[in-house]
Amino acid sequence: DGGVTWTNVTPPAVAGMSCYDIAINPTNTSQVMAAFGGAFGGGAVYFTPDGGQSWNNVSAGLPTTPAHVVRYDRGRWFVTGGLLFGGQNFGLWQSTNNGQAWTRLDHGWPNPVAGGIAVDPNNPNVILVSTVDGVHKSVDAGQHWAISSGESAAFSMSNVRFAPGSSTRVGMGASSFGVILSDDAVQSTRISSAGIGALNVLSVAANPTNPSELAVAFQGMNNGGVYAST
Repeated sequence: DGGVTWTNVTPPAVAGMSCYDIAINPTNTSQVMAAFGGAFGGGAVYFTPDGGQSWNNVSAGLPTTPAHVVRYDRGRWFVTGGLLFGGQNFGLWQSTNNGQAWTRLDHGWPNPVAGGIAVDPNNPNVILVSTVDGVHKSVDAGQHWAISSGESAAFSMSNVRFAPGSSTRVGMGASSFGVILSDDAVQSTRISSAGIGALNVLSVAANPTNPSELAVAFQGMNNGGVYAST
């Protein structure tokens, strides 16, 4: 009912872990996957076929480090996460059967710790992942990667999004740099933080009816907020 009332559908077995992300299959909205993790270690991924009435732990085969991001795209579920603290690597994983089996995709990444996943809306083979070493890009569905694409190695990235309907316009959030933009599918990148400063940007979103309208969520030591751009 649009948030008028709420029901707690948290899987009972994840007590003590935070839910970092959820993804919904738009062709079957009862199918939902959720990513969980502890502040300093431990994680799990759960799948529900019935909108949260029941949950299946689909973590078998995945690392036991925190899972931070889950995305659904054209029959595929993607999961990533991890922490630099203690070398808690996670990498990037894909499932085509609702988490019953997983395939690892992060070949050659220097640090398999990531905070965002984006798939080209017009080409399912093009995948971007925001990592602690910039944005890694694959044009063959994860078989090979351009590490720190667009000279982005200096940016510890927390999020990446294609603009709605676009294969070239990309928005990224970076720790201590603010917003990073690209107009050529991350062949090149540029800082775009005039007026907001070097924030820790955790999420980037665009208006689906007007991709020029952007919003970013940022985090401080004990505060945070949202900035918008037209």
